[in-house]
Amino acid sequence: MTGISPAHLEAILLHELAHIRRLDYLINLLQTIVETLLFYHPAVWWVSRQIRIERENCCDDVAMNVLGGSRDYAIALTRMEELRAEEAGGSGQFRGLLHGWYGHYLAKEGRHAAPSSYCFPSSSRILIPIS
Repeated sequence: MTGISPAHLEAILLHELAHIRRLDYLINLLQTIVETLLFYHPAVWWVSRQIRIERENCCDDVAMNVLGGSRDYAIALTRMEELRAEEAGGSGQFRGLLHGWYGHYLAKEGRHAAPSSYCFPSSSRILIPIS
């Protein structure tokens, strides 16, 4: 029905549930307030972007830990992006580009991802000095 297998859908949901478990919605709210108050400062925008990148990487690591590897997760992300491109009128010409975007997950296959408890403090350590 959705064009994605149940295993790949589970991988995507694991990532999203990791955001909820880590309380990322609260961090994002605080981050948005800081961005609003200090909108004129370029360092705030740079640090904010780094926090968003690390937040996604942490949730990716949580999902890969639960799945036991990064291959299925990379395939799930690629399939989701292909579906999004098809809905937007694309013809699948982004497949090589997708491999470049999500190929780093395949490189993580040999190493163990950071535990989820490690990921939460990294974003809060960056955010606290700003406020």
